[in-house]
Amino acid sequence: LWAAESNAAPQLKVAVVQLRSSRDLAANLAHITNSIHDCARLGARVVVFPECALSGYFADAVTNLSTAQLVDAARQLGEACCEAGVHAIVGTAWHEGGKLFNSALIFAPTSKVIERYDKIHLSESWPAPGDRLFVFKVDGIP
Repeated sequence: LWAAESNAAPQLKVAVVQLRSSRDLAANLAHITNSIHDCARLGARVVVFPECALSGYFADAVTNLSTAQLVDAARQLGEACCEAGVHAIVGTAWHEGGKLFNSALIFAPTSKVIERYDKIHLSESWPAPGDRLFVFKVDGIP
């Protein structure tokens, strides 16, 4: 814990999970939720996953995922964060306003998505570009 009278800088334990996503949304979701719980047991406060970890990075599969499938998967990820008591940053395709984005969803331990970053500089042809950057805090640390 960081106290105001302490000379020590605040600390935040972050886990980074490298995984090879597939075209199977359910398999990716299971791998991510299991990793969230595993990392929380090891003391992580934030668990970070790669670009398109949830949806997979295959244009043919990503463009065929429905809004309902992605929203339901995000709900389950939020529940996993709530159960584990951690934040998570999860890369996924995301539908919004009739467009498909290459996004990162930022989950709070309350299960809510507190922010969504849409990739701005694109090298792939399937997503629309995002238009903003942001900063968020975890345990008071930007």
